[in-house]
Amino acid sequence: VYNGIYQYLYGFQQNVQSIEQSASVNLGDFKGRAQETLLYADFVLSNSYAAHLILIFGVFLYMTRHILKSFVADNKRVLIWTLLLMIPLISCLILTRSRGAFVGFFMAIIITYSFTFNAKKRYASWGLLLLLALISIPTLSKVGSVIVRSEYARVSLGMLADKPLGAGVGEFRNDYLLEKLPGAEGAVLPHSMSMTILGQCGLPGLLAFVLFLASFVYIIRILDKDKWTLNHFIFLGLLAWFIHAHLDFNFF
Repeated sequence: VYNGIYQYLYGFQQNVQSIEQSASVNLGDFKGRAQETLLYADFVLSNSYAAHLILIFGVFLYMTRHILKSFVADNKRVLIWTLLLMIPLISCLILTRSRGAFVGFFMAIIITYSFTFNAKKRYASWGLLLLLALISIPTLSKVGSVIVRSEYARVSLGMLADKPLGAGVGEFRNDYLLEKLPGAEGAVLPHSMSMTILGQCGLPGLLAFVLFLASFVYIIRILDKDKWTLNHFIFLGLLAWFIHAHLDFNFF
């Protein structure tokens, strides 16, 4: 969070000055990116930074409130100070302008909160979430970044069909260069964890992916159904990160 705030206040300006003083960089590419002022802090991409902010969001909120309650008796004051201390993290998340992170976080909150409902209300909330996603498809299908990601998915699924046991890690770049639409830019990764695993690791990767999902099932089983505990906040962050990982690639 500190690095994100520093970057917003000083870092971008320093980057532009360094680029202007250097004769060894492509000014168009680097200066344009620096002037976008999308926070990326210690990461290469703003989307990756946003993914890790939503990963820690729940635990940060829980620990902030927990520490304040140890020496502040009034619940209203605890709430006010918690909100104030959350402002830097929330500001950094907003300044990444990562739509995937916002969507993932919103969905994770609804799903996590639904586990405090009875079965009927829980399934109803999931149904409404699914209905909202379906209604959004016609609009989202016209967004440029969604169109590009659908092409990444098309190539990844084609790799799975051609080589069910896996084409090999790092092979997406080569296949995409061969299969991409004329004029489209190249890509190293398909910007989706599921498409990355399916396209490059095939069915063995799919099996490992299913085993990874089992960890979420385990966490759900140990969640307290009556009140929010630390486990809920941990699950919230993990689920938000996991959903976002299907919309972008979070490791850079």
